[in-house]
Amino acid sequence: MMIAFKRLAALLVFAIAASWSVAPSYAQPDIGNPQLSQSGTGAMLGISRDKPQEFVSVMVYGAKGDGVTADAPAIQKALDATLNVYFPAGTYSVSGSLTLRQGHKLVGAGMMSVTLRQDSKVTPSAGILYANSGKANSKLTGISVSDITLDGRVAVAGFDEHQHLASFNGVDGLTIERVRFLGYRGDGLYLGSGINGGEERHNTNIIIRESLFDGVNKDNRNGISIIDGDGVSIEKNVFVNSTRKDMPGPIDVEPDAHIFHVVRNISIAGNSFSNTGGTAGNICFYLISATFSTPPKNFSVLNNKLSDSTSNGIFVAINSTVYSDPMNLQIIGNTGVTNRAFHMRGNVNGFSIIGNDFKNKLPSLLGEKDSDNARNGVVSRNNLTGNGSSSAIQTMSGSNLTFSNNAFSGYANSALQMGSANSTLNNVAVIGNSFTAITGTGYSVYNAGGVDSASAVYQGNTGGQTHHFP
Repeated sequence: MMIAFKRLAALLVFAIAASWSVAPSYAQPDIGNPQLSQSGTGAMLGISRDKPQEFVSVMVYGAKGDGVTADAPAIQKALDATLNVYFPAGTYSVSGSLTLRQGHKLVGAGMMSVTLRQDSKVTPSAGILYANSGKANSKLTGISVSDITLDGRVAVAGFDEHQHLASFNGVDGLTIERVRFLGYRGDGLYLGSGINGGEERHNTNIIIRESLFDGVNKDNRNGISIIDGDGVSIEKNVFVNSTRKDMPGPIDVEPDAHIFHVVRNISIAGNSFSNTGGTAGNICFYLISATFSTPPKNFSVLNNKLSDSTSNGIFVAINSTVYSDPMNLQIIGNTGVTNRAFHMRGNVNGFSIIGNDFKNKLPSLLGEKDSDNARNGVVSRNNLTGNGSSSAIQTMSGSNLTFSNNAFSGYANSALQMGSANSTLNNVAVIGNSFTAITGTGYSVYNAGGVDSASAVYQGNTGGQTHHFP
C-alpha cells in the first residue's frame, strides 16, 4: 500500500508539472484575421495592397500578367536586378523555376489577385519558386513571399510527386504569409536539403502563416513537407482538399535516410484542416529513416482544428533508437472529428496530450505493436468521445504513463485498453477520470496483459461498470 501511495504522489507531481509547462487556457483561436476570411468552400480572400514604394514591378522588366505571355524570363530579369519585387494583379504564365537569392522579398497585389501559374514541369523537387544555398554550411537569409497565389494546375496536369510549387533548401529567416498554394501536384511547400539525393542543407527560423493550402482534388503529395528544419512555425493556415490516400498528409515532417538531417523546434498552431486525405494523418512526424546525429525534439501541436473523420489527426512514428533527450512532444488544445485522434508508433519518449477535445471512430494508439515503447507521457484533461464501436485509447508496452482527469464517453467494451499478452507496462496510473456511456462489457480500463501490478495505480475514477486493472 505504501509503494502505491508513493507512486501516486510522484505521478500527481509529474502531471501537475507537465500542465504548468503550458498556458492554462485551451480556447481555440479564431482562424480568421483582418487579411483572410474563409468561405464555405474553404477559399480565402487576401486584401488588396498597393505597391510598396521601395518595390519594383515585374512589368518594368516586360512581364504581362495576361495569362498568355510566357512571363518567366521577364520575372527572372526582375529577380536578378532587384531584391524587392512586386507583382501587380494578373495571371503570370511560368515555365521552369524562378530562382531566388538572399534577401529577396516578393510581394503581390493580393493573394486572390495575383497568380503565378505553373505551365511546365520543373527539375524534380525544384519548385516554381526555388532557393538553394548550394552548401551544407551556407544559408540564404531573409527571403519572404507574400500576397500571391502559386497554381500547380493539378486538375489538368495530374499528380506528380516531385513537382512542387515552392522549394527552399538551406535558408534562414524565411517568411511565407498570405500565400495561396493552389492545386499542387507534389508539395505546396517543400523545405528540403537539396534536390539531389544525399545533399546536405539546413533550414532555420521559418515562419509560414495565414496562408491557404488548397489541393483542389486531393490528388497531391503534402501541403507542407519538412525534410530539414530547426525553428519552424506553421500558424493560422488553412488546409483543404489536400493529399491523396497513398501520401502522408497535409503537414509531413519526414527527414530522409541521412543522419545529418535536423528536425526540431517545430510549432504547428492554430491551423484548420478539412476534406483531407493521407495514409498517416493531418499532421505527421515520421522519424524512422535514420538515427539522426541531432536528436529530433521539441514538437508542439497546439489549438488546431482537425476535421476529417476518414483521416487520422496526429501521427507520430519514431524508430527504436533511444535518444538521450526526450522528444518533448506536446499535443495541446486541439479539437476535431477524426479516424484516430492520435497514433503513435515506435519509441516515443516524453509527451504531453493535454486539454484536447476529440471525436473519433477508432481508438487512439500509444504503440501499435507489442515492442513499441511509449514512455514518460501524460494524457490529461482531454474530452474523448467515441461512436460506440471501439476503445478510446490502446496502449502497448511502456512506462511512466499517467492518464488523469480525462472524460471518456461513447466507447465500446473498454475506454482504456492496456497491454497485450506479449507487452510490458510499468508505472501506469489512471487517476480522476470519468467514464460514461460505455457499451458492451463496460470496462473503464481493461488489462489485456503485461501490466505490472506492483507499480500500477487506479485512483479516484468515476463511472464505467467496472475495471479490470491491478
